[in-house]
Order: sequence, then C-alpha cells, then structure tokens
Amino acid sequence: KPPRRLVKLFAFSPLPPCGRKLGPMGLLSDEVVAEILELVKASPEVVAAFHQWMATWEAESLPVQPLTPELIGPVFVPDPPDQILSEDLRLRAADNELWQLVYMAEDGIKVQTCDDEASASAALAALVPDDHGEAGGVLVRGDAVVAENLFLKFMEKDDFIENLVNFLDRARAPVAPPTPNTGNPSEAVKRTALERLESLTRMAPALGKLKREYEARGLTEPEVVFGSLSEELKTFADLFPNYIGRRAEGHETPPTPPPERA
Repeated sequence: KPPRRLVKLFAFSPLPPCGRKLGPMGLLSDEVVAEILELVKASPEVVAAFHQWMATWEAESLPVQPLTPELIGPVFVPDPPDQILSEDLRLRAADNELWQLVYMAEDGIKVQTCDDEASASAALAALVPDDHGEAGGVLVRGDAVVAENLFLKFMEKDDFIENLVNFLDRARAPVAPPTPNTGNPSEAVKRTALERLESLTRMAPALGKLKREYEARGLTEPEVVFGSLSEELKTFADLFPNYIGRRAEGHETPPTPPPERA
C-alpha cells in the first residue's frame, strides 16, 4: 500500500463573537467606530463610495442617511492567528527526519515528535480508544503517513486521517509576520464602511421596488413577515419599520386567506 500524502488545509477565520467591545477577536464599540469614522470618511475611496450610494438611492427615492456606526454595522477586528506549537516544538514537527505521532486526545488533536522509529511505534501502539470507542492516531515521517492505529465506530477513516494530517500541516507552519494593517481598527472601520456602502448601492433597485410595492398596498399597520428574509428584505425592514414591523416567531403560522367570493 503506497504511503498517504499529506493534504493542505485552507484555514478560515472564525466567526465574530457576540458583543460590542474592543479586545481580542472582538467588535469595536459604537463610540470607537464613531471616532474613527470621522477620520476615514474623508478618504478618497470612502468619499467615492458614499457619493455613488447617495446617487443610486436618490434615483430610487430612498432615504439617504449620514455615514454613522448604525449605518455601517458591527466592525470586527481579528487578532493575528496564534502559532499552534511553541517554536522549538514546531521546528521538531517540521523536521522531515523525525517521526511525528498525530493523535486525538480528550482535549483535541496533539502532535508528539519522536527521534526514532522504535519509540514512535511504541507511542502509536499505546493509543487507546476514548469512552465512545473512538480515537487513535497516525505516524508521519516527512510528508507521508507510514502507520496508523485507529479506533473508529462512527467517523469515516479517510476523513479522520485527513483531519489529523491537516492539523500537523498547520502545526508545522510558522505564523506569518503581522502586516501594518493586522488588527488595525482604522483599516477595519474603513473596510467595513466600503463593504456596507457597496452592498447598499447594489441593493438600491430591489429596495426601490419594494418601497413602491408597499406604498401601493396602503398598509395601515406594519406587516408581520413569515419565513426567511432575503438581505434586501432585512435591509428594507430596518429602513421602513412602518411597513415591516417584525419577523414572525417559529410557532406562528401565516393567516389563512379569506375564501373567494362567488
């Protein structure tokens, strides 16, 4: 059986946590965003995006608003990614001449570097299943999986091994040095403002159509919306609470339309 080749892992940034504070992996407060926004709104990119948005919205008879924290929404400032292993352990894990035991422990995937095949094989053989009858690990040398000791009841073998070798690949990689814009609140506010203005500009025709449709219906009270909402309808509801009051709760059902009259 030919040795398994390692698979590259593309890492994705985690979703922003709840809350509005400045801190690690946090959101900027409205006060901080407002202060920074006063500076970045004068940049040529933001000025151009704002005027383009204003023109498209005025063409659809939509209300233009000032550029405020409420308009652009939450601003997320991520920290640079942490290195999985300390530098000395990372260098040993990246050494193609050493033996890497990658296994599933109770608190996640672990990497143990061995200097010789005998100690590595003994450590692999010593792995035991967890309380659910699963776990185990693989032995890697260079870029190939050369041995395995797996206990799998529910997980697919190929997926399990791929997760292990992906973790090793990330653990071996040094963290890229931070760029000047890494974790920069000003850049985060500017990026968020541009993205929001571009999104509002793109939605202008759809929002204008919704406005005309709701005006023609002559509603006397805000409508309750059932089902999932599109991005355009969510934005329209924020702009015109007099037309859309709230989204229905999960236990509510749409009203039965009256029977047609003969």
